[in-house]
Amino acid sequence: MATTKPSPVAPFQTTWWQWIEYYYLLMLHGGFPFFWWIRPHWKPSQMGDKRGTVVFITGGNSGTGYETAREYYLHGATVYIGCRSDQRATDAIARIKKGGRCNMYGEFEYETPNAAKVGTIEYINMDLSDLDSVERCANELKGKVQRLDMLFANAGIMATDPGQFTKQGYPLQFGTNTLGHQRLISLLLPLLKQTSRETPDSPARLISLSSVGHVFAPRGGINYEAIESRTELDKWAAYGESKWGDIALANFVNTHHGPGSPNAIDGEIITFSVHPGVVATNLSRHLGGVEAMYKLTWLTPLYQLQPYDGALNQIWCGEVSVAEARRMSGSFISCFQTQCPARPDLKNKVAVDRMWEWCDAQARKTE
Repeated sequence: MATTKPSPVAPFQTTWWQWIEYYYLLMLHGGFPFFWWIRPHWKPSQMGDKRGTVVFITGGNSGTGYETAREYYLHGATVYIGCRSDQRATDAIARIKKGGRCNMYGEFEYETPNAAKVGTIEYINMDLSDLDSVERCANELKGKVQRLDMLFANAGIMATDPGQFTKQGYPLQFGTNTLGHQRLISLLLPLLKQTSRETPDSPARLISLSSVGHVFAPRGGINYEAIESRTELDKWAAYGESKWGDIALANFVNTHHGPGSPNAIDGEIITFSVHPGVVATNLSRHLGGVEAMYKLTWLTPLYQLQPYDGALNQIWCGEVSVAEARRMSGSFISCFQTQCPARPDLKNKVAVDRMWEWCDAQARKTE
């Protein structure tokens, strides 16, 4: 039977300046609206014509994923969204085509798109908590496109109650946020590399949605013993573990396939990991205490961002100039459009490689 351990806040700070560095990261650039002077300095209106650009977004049916899909569709891209519910995906696409933008209360406001500029959008059924479903999705996408310009590993869950596991028996948060995305990324690497071979002056990009909450991961990032024994961590430690993993995914791809890496010769991939800010989405709306606060609508803008603002960091990572993107590849981007430090142990190549290889080994068990 699964058990729950108390939350182990990782003892990763080793010097006084690292405490200051993390205070700076977690507070000033955590995306809290009450720091009113820290605001986005880039808007999607600066995007160019994206016709010919192929984009895949996990969780593109809601929250930051929906707003990302919406902007790329409005700017002419070929957009695919991954979603586990056919109905939710169909509804989201219908709203996107009508120009719907979601506010922080879950309500949609519409502005008719310019029909001459829009692209195409469709969905592929995918459940990140099921490795078989992830593989089917990747194979379906490969049957539709020959290249992939941008992969937004956006979907995720947060602070789920103990006792929930993926189809293959992994703790739900790590299995969905990290393991499912690792499988998807590994299967889509050939499409990303194909883009970079065809257009070396505009390499493919991988943007992995993480969180400043990755600092609550266990020592070393991933507690493999707990995962393999089905011993559950506290739900916030488990969330931090999965978000540590999301940064590690981007770091691994950058180290092995990014600018200047040995494998870049057959197609480099620019990577970013991103903190979106404190965003009003269905990810947090039903957490204990937060749901009640939503009833006090006048309070919401004081502590949460619009989903649109929350999507700006990852869209910016897709649109920042190639020269800047190459320079920053592998960076953790916090609010807003700002390079910030991630936990020091994410610089440990051995730990990052171990996580990728461990995830690969789990996928082989399903073959």
